[in-house]
Amino acid sequence: MGLLVGALLVSGCGGESRAGDTDEPVPRVVLGTPGDRDARTLPAEDAGPGTTPSSTPAPLEQRPLAPALVPDPPTSDTMSSVPAFDPELQRRIAAEVDRGVRAALEAAPGKLAAKDCQVAVHVVLPDGRTLVAIQSRTPLMPASNLKILTAYAAWALLGPDHVVETRFDAAGDVRQGRLHGDLVARAAGDALYDYGGDGSLSRWLDDLDAQLGRAGIREVTGDLVLDEGAWPAPAPGPGWPSDKEYWKSYCALAAGFSANAGCLTATCVAGPIGARSESRVRPEHHGLERVGTVHTVAKGAALNIAIEARGNRVVVRGRQPINASPWDTRMAYPDPVELFGHAVVGGLRARGIAITGFRRERNLPDATVVATLKTPWIEWLEPILLDSDNATADQLFLHLGHEVVQQPDWDGGARAVTQALNPLGVTGGDWSLMDGSGLSRDNQVRARQLTAALADLERRGDARRWFEALPLAGKSGKLSGRMRRGPALGRVRGKTGFISGASGLSGRLETASGEVLLFSILVNYPKVSGLNTRAWKPMQDRICEALVGWERSDG
Repeated sequence: MGLLVGALLVSGCGGESRAGDTDEPVPRVVLGTPGDRDARTLPAEDAGPGTTPSSTPAPLEQRPLAPALVPDPPTSDTMSSVPAFDPELQRRIAAEVDRGVRAALEAAPGKLAAKDCQVAVHVVLPDGRTLVAIQSRTPLMPASNLKILTAYAAWALLGPDHVVETRFDAAGDVRQGRLHGDLVARAAGDALYDYGGDGSLSRWLDDLDAQLGRAGIREVTGDLVLDEGAWPAPAPGPGWPSDKEYWKSYCALAAGFSANAGCLTATCVAGPIGARSESRVRPEHHGLERVGTVHTVAKGAALNIAIEARGNRVVVRGRQPINASPWDTRMAYPDPVELFGHAVVGGLRARGIAITGFRRERNLPDATVVATLKTPWIEWLEPILLDSDNATADQLFLHLGHEVVQQPDWDGGARAVTQALNPLGVTGGDWSLMDGSGLSRDNQVRARQLTAALADLERRGDARRWFEALPLAGKSGKLSGRMRRGPALGRVRGKTGFISGASGLSGRLETASGEVLLFSILVNYPKVSGLNTRAWKPMQDRICEALVGWERSDG
């Protein structure tokens, strides 16, 4: 399997993450160095911003709800010259942007200039009219704000009731409880991720066991064959962080098969002082030798746990104070397809179904369907939007390619998301999608593309659950510690985003007067540590507070 050395020492402190939305320390599994891929730019689907894609059934000017109807300057937006529906609000937000840039310069004297900081802001009403437009046509790295487009495309193209189905075929005869042949699983891109669970796959394994029982199968003489079809081998997305970060859970890989969203979950529960803490690694059947001990120590001692993957072993060792809450973390598994194979074979054996092992194949002939595992994709909304789980977002991105354009790879996912955005009139010009999570530094999107998607969801009237999956200011998710006081508390739902050199916040808010606004704030800047916390997050929060105070003046 080729795991290389990697480790994490958790000691109860963390810093600003370099490539994700979380500041939490994470366990380490290291992969080999990936092959590089050139950045791709999506082909323009129309002649330019605001024009009609050829695939649109009616001219844009006949669809008054399209955000692209708002007058734009002939080139790019600027803070001083953009025609805005509310010029006074435009000036106020521009002042907050200027204040944010000044804060960044003061936080890193001599390390950057104002021209190095690009800030885009776009704010619209649900009918698409623009209130604020600052650099909103400029393609920028969106970080995890890209997840909005991935989850929007799934809602628009697949619908909220779509189910991801992993089919199991009997490639042989079933006689007297025995399948004389192989059990073939067909890749569909299911993350098999129970959000908020302990990493166990019991939900799916119990269902698979029951279905095989109804098909009369209690023994398989051959293997579990993982048919990956046209799905590519698991690999980092183009423009992802260096291989030094692949041990982190936010770099977990997506594939045609996965389990626990491509991660192992380690859990430690303190016991009596001097005794072993109860430590587990899930899924239970992961194919690695489990070694190491976590000891329970006196109250007040530091939490100090090391997690490591080395060769064919997974290690959890260290010290846990007796008064510590149960501790858990996730670590990327090198190959999600291998994890799926180990978990399913081991899970079936534990349930009394004899099976030889597993192997990987491609494009095997169809056989008799004996079981189908089903996961409503809507269950991935909270992991993607609330928890910002990269692997789940990338699983959805690849699944979109599989379902919409029959191309289950990064290019196929990009084509599917583009297809969802085409009717909104915002796909002209240069922009690029490299993954579904925003982890790639080669992603380039516009703030107005994000607001167009959000406004379309708002107009649909059936997307309440979609919006409720977003973090709520001062209350939940990545916004639980932000805007905890003041007018924005409980009024802003937004998707955060951060990779080194890029920060974002996009979403939906309700003003004090009861209006709904859709907004996107994207920032790109030199890789200087600490600026997101000291400059950009406060700027984003102040902009949201200003928007909450907006009142309509057009009657």
